[in-house]
Amino acid sequence: MTEWTSYKTLLLCDGWSEGRSVDDLSGILEVTPASAASKAQRIGLPSRKPVGRNPIEFVCAHCTETVHRPKLHKYCSRRCSGLANTARADAARPKCPVCGGKRKASSDSVHCSVACGLVANGYANQKHKDEFKAKVRELWDAGVSTKRIADSVNPRVTKNAIIGLVHRMGLPSRPPCITTIYGPPRPPSVRRTVVRDGVKRKIRIPIPDRTLAALPSLQRTAPIIPPKDRVVRVPQDKPERPNEPQRQCEWRDGDKPNWRQCEAVAKSNSPYCEHHHGIAYIRTPRISTFGLVA
Repeated sequence: MTEWTSYKTLLLCDGWSEGRSVDDLSGILEVTPASAASKAQRIGLPSRKPVGRNPIEFVCAHCTETVHRPKLHKYCSRRCSGLANTARADAARPKCPVCGGKRKASSDSVHCSVACGLVANGYANQKHKDEFKAKVRELWDAGVSTKRIADSVNPRVTKNAIIGLVHRMGLPSRPPCITTIYGPPRPPSVRRTVVRDGVKRKIRIPIPDRTLAALPSLQRTAPIIPPKDRVVRVPQDKPERPNEPQRQCEWRDGDKPNWRQCEAVAKSNSPYCEHHHGIAYIRTPRISTFGLVA
């Protein structure tokens, strides 16, 4: 077992801070490399574990800048990669032979717009443009679909080009050219499962019409009864009630065996007389923020 003295420990710390390798320190301290690394870990020296791989130098294929990355790439960033892919896709798209503009790869027409198609086919002057618009207006008013209009006009354009031209010309809108032919209504029926030749089948059985004929009494017209004269009722005065006997106050004093009842006359809206009514219904004072309020 290697004996670590304070002098060896100080030498290990100084050499570690200077950046010496473990093999050099083990040769100076006359210990094994594993013992030197273990001692450095025990006394808390910073780790020298390499982080990642050595950077690779390469040139970006889009911006031609030299960059250092842990891994070899074709482009230096996602932005360069996206720009390169967009430029490659634009180059792959066919160009308009008239203006040189890019058109969609899914488009069936050769030219990017109606104007370029007119120029390519010799319809560049205003007279031929007016004839083209007059033809589109005539077919649109006749109810022809936009697809058939695009195939009928010269030069041939796309369906979307006709729709855009119609909107720019301000032609009135119309319902879609979809005609649905409905047959006679199917009579009411129910589905039933029947067995024929040992095979179960679901068939549709029509429901017979069992509507009752109109009764003769319903066919007759009811006589017209003239409205009765409106009777106006005059409110009458309520009859006066006879004088009710005066009630006696129900206030009782004393205990139950020997109590005595007040003989005064009770109030009209209370079971007690005037004096005992004030005793029975005592108003409790309520508390407010400013003090007691009766």
